[in-house]
Amino acid sequence: MPTICPKCDYARKDSDTAPSWQCPSCQVAYSKVGDNSRFGENIGLPSATGYRPQIEQASHNWKWVLVIAVVIGVAWQGKLSSKRVTSTAAVGQLAEANGQPTIILYSATWCGYCRAARDFFNKSGMAYTEYDIEKSDTGREDYKNLGGGGIPIMIVGGETIRGYSPDQLQHILGQWIKS
Repeated sequence: MPTICPKCDYARKDSDTAPSWQCPSCQVAYSKVGDNSRFGENIGLPSATGYRPQIEQASHNWKWVLVIAVVIGVAWQGKLSSKRVTSTAAVGQLAEANGQPTIILYSATWCGYCRAARDFFNKSGMAYTEYDIEKSDTGREDYKNLGGGGIPIMIVGGETIRGYSPDQLQHILGQWIKS
């Protein structure tokens, strides 16, 4: 059965000198123009459609891997955020029960001094509210209203503390710190 070009309907002859994968008349590659069912069995090269399902399947698998990775990343970030940011009302109630002043910490996840402030409050048994200024709209707005300029910024009983100073925190919170 002779090979027929799907583009120009030229029937390939034995005397044609063009490569077996190319139409001698219009110079197009048979596999690039579509209907491979009209090709003869003896053209000698695999058709592009023989490989397409594998390529499409492989790209389809990568899409699913990407979707799953994004879902896991979002869930992980949500878990971190929910652990670190507690509601102001809950902290206020806990602070009232403790008798301690209300503490608000404006921070970022990557900041070492913010981590040190968190550790100080946790080890001291102090209830506090933390706002990540990169993830929380409320935190970002409050941070701007406070004048920004660096992190951490802490509001302790109405007093603003810029930067991490364990001595200053110890002085202000001394009577409420658990030893």
